[in-house]
Amino acid sequence: MCYFITIGLPKLKADIILNEIPKGLRFVATVNPNIISQLPENYIAHHVVSGMCSCDLFKSSKSNKAEKERESLLRKYKKKGWSEDKIKRALSDHENNIKKSFSGFREDIISWVTSLVQDLEQPLLLLVHMYSGAVETEEFQVKKRKIAVEDLVSFHKAFPEDTMVSISNRFNNDKIKAKAN
Repeated sequence: MCYFITIGLPKLKADIILNEIPKGLRFVATVNPNIISQLPENYIAHHVVSGMCSCDLFKSSKSNKAEKERESLLRKYKKKGWSEDKIKRALSDHENNIKKSFSGFREDIISWVTSLVQDLEQPLLLLVHMYSGAVETEEFQVKKRKIAVEDLVSFHKAFPEDTMVSISNRFNNDKIKAKAN
């Protein structure tokens, strides 16, 4: 079971974007018909991966996960017969390590997506899914949502899984509307 981040790109800009991927990341063409069928006309999709998947680029923000983990460690340490002081130190170390981790997208992914959207006249699409089967064939329900790029920084920590989020640049959208009038 692994996370994969899928990015939907306008075909006309895809070559430029595909050549600007940050160091340490790579694109893998998406062939899953379930995802491809959800794309707007003239869009293509690629998975953004580091290594074999996107697990180190996105972490779920399950709110009570840390508390359950703490309780589990507490029971484990008591079972081992540790002293109260030793347990407090171990839990403190564990909590400090949790604070260093992230939820949602890794910061460099947010910076990269934000800069991409700033240069696009069409929205960029992001989808995150935890695959339990084959990436090429797994079917799942895909919801849709729209946000402005300005909202991505505050939104990304609670990024909804299995939702194709259309991220647009308000400034470019206003320019497009002005041209139409």
